[in-house]
Amino acid sequence: MQISVVAAVVLAFVPSLVEAAAPPGAFFQGFEKNTAGWIDSSTPGFDGTITRVHSGFPDSGYAVGVPSAAGKWHARITGDACDRSQSGFPCYSVFTRWGGYSSTFPEGGYKTQVDIYLDVAWAATHLDYRFDWDSAINDTTGAFLQDYVFNAGTSPAGSGFVVNASTNATRSGAFPENPCPSPSAAPNGCRTPVLITQSGWYTFRHTFTNQGGNLAVDFDIFPKGSTVALAHWTILPGHAIASVGGNRYGWFVIDEIPSLAIDNTSRTGLCHAQDGGGEGDGKDSSQAHSGSPSCDVQDNQQGDGQGSDPGSSD
Repeated sequence: MQISVVAAVVLAFVPSLVEAAAPPGAFFQGFEKNTAGWIDSSTPGFDGTITRVHSGFPDSGYAVGVPSAAGKWHARITGDACDRSQSGFPCYSVFTRWGGYSSTFPEGGYKTQVDIYLDVAWAATHLDYRFDWDSAINDTTGAFLQDYVFNAGTSPAGSGFVVNASTNATRSGAFPENPCPSPSAAPNGCRTPVLITQSGWYTFRHTFTNQGGNLAVDFDIFPKGSTVALAHWTILPGHAIASVGGNRYGWFVIDEIPSLAIDNTSRTGLCHAQDGGGEGDGKDSSQAHSGSPSCDVQDNQQGDGQGSDPGSSD
């Protein structure tokens, strides 16, 4: 089942549409000051929890005492009313609007990413616990177009984390071990899952580009600090770029892992690929990377969008 169907059911419980202004520039939240820009169940109608914790946080279960991916702070998230059987409570979790929704595809494209700590020792004794990390995109009216999802989970064999890429999520719609997740019809093909067997921080990156007049979405996983991807997949959804807008939400659609550690969440234009310049306080008390004037103009070429967010079924 596609997320758009799941979202439609969930959003029936959201009282009204949410309008968000277009991002004024690149979005960055590293949790050094707060969790602003991320939405959880402390906002009525939404799901999951996000808590800012100090580097080395002595969590009692997952990723005990690990240092932050950068700086002195990171965040821990959980799924709401989590039931791994997903019989009515599919562990929906937190999301971000990346500083605001957009209806215009930026010249040159854009990327979104998050650092996630994978605890392989924990995975060895907790089989088939999953999380789905989704970066969605709008159409040119600012309405939802499609989800693009890293399907991840602890190996049923206890050997680490298995990850693949698709346009579906939740246990009813996807599973990490699937060798031919949707879409797999031409021009796409089957995508081999990757098995990650070493604990550490990993950067999960979505890159949205114009490939010959059509949208292309790259999925990459990097060990923190490395420029060499240990996994790479591309989805060609068949959307003409003329009909494609800008970013929608970044959403942990499900999170079955209690106290999953995340850090360094960002959305930038591709001209920020080298992450040059400094940082300053940005929208919603998050931080924005500064870059060359041409990069900032590129990020500003985004229109207003209106639509619903991931919401709570409670």
